[in-house]
Amino acid sequence: MQIVQNIGRYLLTEKFDGEILSHPPADSLLQAAVNAAIDPASVARSLLLSDDDGLLLVTFPASHCINLQTVNEQLQRHLQPVNPGSHETLFLDAGIEQLPPFSPFAPLECIVDSALAEQEIIYFPVGTNDKLIKMDADTFFGLQENAMHGLSFSHPLAAGHANQDDAPAGLPVYLQQRLTTMNSLPAIPATTRELLKHRNRPHSRVQDLARVIEVDPLLATQLMHIAGSALYAYRGTLKTLDDAITRVLGFESALNIALGLSTAEIFRGPKEGVAGQQRLFRDAVFCASLCEALGKQLPVSRQPEPGTAQLAGLLHNIGYALLGHLFSTEYKELNRELELQPEISNWHGFEQRFATTPAIVGSWLMRFWAMPDYLDGALLEQRNVHHHDDLHAQLILLANRLLHRYHMGDADSDELPGALLENLGISAERACQTAEEIIGHGDELDGLARQMAG
Repeated sequence: MQIVQNIGRYLLTEKFDGEILSHPPADSLLQAAVNAAIDPASVARSLLLSDDDGLLLVTFPASHCINLQTVNEQLQRHLQPVNPGSHETLFLDAGIEQLPPFSPFAPLECIVDSALAEQEIIYFPVGTNDKLIKMDADTFFGLQENAMHGLSFSHPLAAGHANQDDAPAGLPVYLQQRLTTMNSLPAIPATTRELLKHRNRPHSRVQDLARVIEVDPLLATQLMHIAGSALYAYRGTLKTLDDAITRVLGFESALNIALGLSTAEIFRGPKEGVAGQQRLFRDAVFCASLCEALGKQLPVSRQPEPGTAQLAGLLHNIGYALLGHLFSTEYKELNRELELQPEISNWHGFEQRFATTPAIVGSWLMRFWAMPDYLDGALLEQRNVHHHDDLHAQLILLANRLLHRYHMGDADSDELPGALLENLGISAERACQTAEEIIGHGDELDGLARQMAG
């Protein structure tokens, strides 16, 4: 209750009139609006973001979903949600879903979405899950006199996402709400963020890339392991990471592999089981290696850029990991159920439980993290046999169909569609031979997967 008292004193000191409205406890501001019988569009929701330039508090209606990419484009910044707990020095004991739209304890840069200007009465949280402050709009915006107004960076949650730019179709409203609450949503790993900066710098050097990777000893070890494996058939001795990048992997391939590997560190669900971390990372590593190998078998004009197929394969099932991160109890229960019902595939089990697919959730995360654009479509269309416009999605589809023959992956068939093979320009025989070669390196790939699973 400390923050409620502090905010109350601040409002009295600054002579801002407001009424405290009590309501039954709620886990989210949307639920608070329902409990208080008020329009969620009139409830101001705030999130704390940060980048190298500092902190930023963004405020928008609780009925809306923030578009982080739009915020960054409008402000020319690289903002990401702060890690849970990082807000405590500014808001004391406030829950992250109950942040007030200002900090009475320290100066804080703020922006307010234009959608709130449409309201005559505005409610906002005071740091607890059972109280809101009611205030007329003029008084509220007086509180925000130093904030930046007039920006539009959110859209209604209930709107259909098929025509939205920031989330794929098929994401249920309840999941949109959970994803955008961000109280447990993983921020992009620091190493991944640094790697993305080098991807966008045309003049980055091998030494620059190596220095970023070396900050993470496990990542550096994994990359050295890959470069020295039989997959690349390098016969020399690799003494340094610079050697591995320069002599074997190449800058682009090393960067893309490192991007994929660096994301694994933040997802920690159950290790065992058909949907456990060991299985997920094993499927990801084999799919990545096979995607890369298949890409090299395509006609030169169809081959993907170095390392991009491997990155797409590494991340193709990250939607499972995110669902496990957000819904740990349900994930563990489903993991046990799938063990007992092997006739149900992981894909369909998750689709039934969460009313969406791992591909849709994974695609959303790629956009949220501002990962390379091609990953969005690659993950979203990875099981669409009729989608022939996305090379990386087709490679994932083919790789998982081939891996299904070896009891890996989440494909529901091992059939190799003729139209897919024809569009890629690869024969079924060559595709199967490539898969056999990758399976032949199983011990090395299993070792890498175990490292990733921790």
